[in-house]
Amino acid sequence: MEGIIQEELVQSLHHNNIDIIYIYMSYKNVFYGTIGPLTFYSREGDILDGTEMRKYLPEDFLIDIFTKVPQRILGYQLRFHIQVYSETSVGVAFYLSNGEFHGKDIKKNIHESISQVQTHIDYNNIDDEKMN
Repeated sequence: MEGIIQEELVQSLHHNNIDIIYIYMSYKNVFYGTIGPLTFYSREGDILDGTEMRKYLPEDFLIDIFTKVPQRILGYQLRFHIQVYSETSVGVAFYLSNGEFHGKDIKKNIHESISQVQTHIDYNNIDDEKMN
């Protein structure tokens, strides 16, 4: 079935006679890199088909003047971190930084950035009737 999370770990904890259930979902893929100059990385072991960069960073976005402004004018690099939960659920963070790039360590990259935008896209919640 398309869109199923690859892995789900359910851990039940017993604390003060109260059962607490935590559900952890792993990411299908994680992509990270820079948009000026363009770099596109994935985690070691992720299964790729070669279309990921075009899918998550389409050319229309990459050639937009606003992706060039941070580096050319402000001296900052526009960077990204994409977490693919499933084919229909994706988390994306864009951030500006002129510090060291820490690869897939999004916590360190965001902490050292000067600004960030994060969003989650869930294609399952798009109403087809509103699209027409």
